[in-house]
Amino acid sequence: MNNTAHRAQTSRFIAAFLTVAAVLFVWNNTAAAQAARLSVPDLQAPKKTAVDLHGSIGGANGWVGMGLNHTFNQDFALEVGGGIGVTGFAVALTPHWLIINKTSSAGSHHRLSLGAGLSATIYGFDTPTTLLSDTLIESDLSIWFNGELRYTYQHRSGFRIGAYAGTTRLLSIHNAVMYDKEFGEKTNERPASVSDFDFGDDFLPTAGVFTGYAF
Repeated sequence: MNNTAHRAQTSRFIAAFLTVAAVLFVWNNTAAAQAARLSVPDLQAPKKTAVDLHGSIGGANGWVGMGLNHTFNQDFALEVGGGIGVTGFAVALTPHWLIINKTSSAGSHHRLSLGAGLSATIYGFDTPTTLLSDTLIESDLSIWFNGELRYTYQHRSGFRIGAYAGTTRLLSIHNAVMYDKEFGEKTNERPASVSDFDFGDDFLPTAGVFTGYAF
């Protein structure tokens, strides 16, 4: 083998060696970085579970209520709540699909979500309820559909605040009793369905605010 061929072969060997070394170097540093990320908590990641205090008009958690919210991943969260509303004490279950879910460089978290779920009155008031209409009723159980668009701001410390607007609709009502508005007495009327109420087929507007803490 002449010197020219030998130098060419040596150059190819050195180039191959350097290529393999570079690949191993990059792979090793990448693996080390991944291990470091796994061993050290990401301080910028938003806390996933929160307890919130709600105040609303027609919201799923009532006039005044509380909600336990857990974020499962980048796209989905679930809220279980309850409170005092126009038909009594109610519980609610509301899945949320996350439209915007971002963390700023400072660690603050911004979220825009679309929620749709059900709420049910499990303890009705003894006094009649107006329900944004001219109908006065008293009932043992009522089930509502709730939909909302919600914005949430969450500070890196866990403090959070937000607002929402949406709609609600009465789906079913049980053991309802009609009242006479003029005399404030029960009548013999018992509605067969929600359509018997002047608001029964309507989607009613809702709005609310909340504040809480995530951990």
